[in-house]
Amino acid sequence: MTAVFQEKENLLLSDSMQKSISCVLNQIFVYASLHYHVKMPYYTYQKEKNKNVLALNQSEQMKLLQYLYEEMDIYKLEIIICISTGLRLGEICALKWNDIDLQGGLLHVNTTVQRIAMNGYNTRTILLEGEPKSIFSKREIPLSDEITKLLFSYHNVGETYVINRNKPMEPRTYQNKFQKYLRLADIQKKNFHSLRHTFATNCISSGMDIKSLSEILGHSDVRITLDRYIHPTVETKRYHMNSLSEIYGQYMGRQSK
Repeated sequence: MTAVFQEKENLLLSDSMQKSISCVLNQIFVYASLHYHVKMPYYTYQKEKNKNVLALNQSEQMKLLQYLYEEMDIYKLEIIICISTGLRLGEICALKWNDIDLQGGLLHVNTTVQRIAMNGYNTRTILLEGEPKSIFSKREIPLSDEITKLLFSYHNVGETYVINRNKPMEPRTYQNKFQKYLRLADIQKKNFHSLRHTFATNCISSGMDIKSLSEILGHSDVRITLDRYIHPTVETKRYHMNSLSEIYGQYMGRQSK
């Protein structure tokens, strides 16, 4: 079975899809063993280790934001929203205007989009809109005053989706736009998910408690937030080291009196 998944690597099967396939196969194996007394192998799907997604450093963030604020449009604004809220790619592509409370400054994550393989269509894959991957992913995110003001200026009554008017944005197209923005801002290629990691890292650096951050990111457990999304910067580490030095200095000052 491992070989089968490796041979199908080019199909970009998601972790959840591979896990589902392995569960169905194991059920078949169990049935064959019970009813036909045939010894069948069991396959345990082992999820690949998460790829190392790096947050943007301070210099990269500065260059990207400067570029996005120049001649801003709705596509650039949504990148700013991602780095300011930690939204996933599928979530920003499915974001509707009725998901946003502009008066209360709140963003509600209710749907996501992804491209999946499906038989019976003219194309090998279709863009499917549905609920987020878990109940924790459906969440409420407070918006800053600045983001709320920017969204006000781009709100067009009658349009359903924030980015793509009356249909969800194609994630691959938006990924390509993001890569274009990085090139024009003179930043090396980054995964779109790096925006989410950057948001999480900035939140911790600014003093946000881990529980609040975990809920904003839509995680079921704070350990996920800590293990995957926190990337302390050198500046943050230096700040804490200097704070420690100040404490020692106070101790020495008390001793010298």
